Amino acid sequence: MYDYQLPMYIQTDTDDEQPCVVGVSVHEHIPSCGSDCGILKYAYDILDTDGNVRKDWNRFDDRQFAKCVHYKLEIAMGDA
Repeated sequence: MYDYQLPMYIQTDTDDEQPCVVGVSVHEHIPSCGSDCGILKYAYDILDTDGNVRKDWNRFDDRQFAKCVHYKLEIAMGDA
């Protein structure tokens, strides 16, 4: 099971977005007293809305998507 399930959209084509859920497993979280979320180590899977892992969508997991996952995870953890 995942620590967090984040509803998102993934860009699968130049003009096509698919709804997805990002299942995040947090391995380590050491909060800081500054404005960032401290040390955060995590892994995530991209799932469809039925909860099935979509390995075929991993190729669309670019830097922008990863930044969005990180941002949404910070919000879900209450650190943003």
